[in-house]
Amino acid sequence: AFILYLRCETIIGSSKKIIIDCDPGIDDAFAIVAALGILNVEVVAITAVEGCVDADRVTANLENIVEILDPPKRPRLGAASSADNANAVDTRYLHGDDGLGNVNLEGSTHLNRVSSDKLIVDLVRQYPGEISVVSLGPLTNISNALLREPSIATTIDRLYMVG
Repeated sequence: AFILYLRCETIIGSSKKIIIDCDPGIDDAFAIVAALGILNVEVVAITAVEGCVDADRVTANLENIVEILDPPKRPRLGAASSADNANAVDTRYLHGDDGLGNVNLEGSTHLNRVSSDKLIVDLVRQYPGEISVVSLGPLTNISNALLREPSIATTIDRLYMVG
């Protein structure tokens, strides 16, 4: 997450548009706050990926964080899917049972969820060559988006990965 909240403007410059792909734990929550409220970037979407906690929890964490921040321009949100070949990593010792230090945020009000990989594909198609993807968690959504639509590999402006 340091790439996003410490170096995003330098790396992406006066970028166009970004998608943040993350598994919202404490660190990614801070990155989301920075991107939506501090940095001079247009966050068109934030997509959840199973990682520090399971898919349902990271999706709820993402929705709750954005709901609390209530940014003037809301990004689209992508829902995490359970990984087929891996379980969520147990990071309760670091992020708490809920992934956010046990603050126990209330449930979100989002009803029409779109899968993260579909949202990535749709937005890259809509803005070819204009979107950079900043991936702060496992690369499951990136992999699934490329499997869904291999041609987006040449239309994503840049892909930044923490890993």
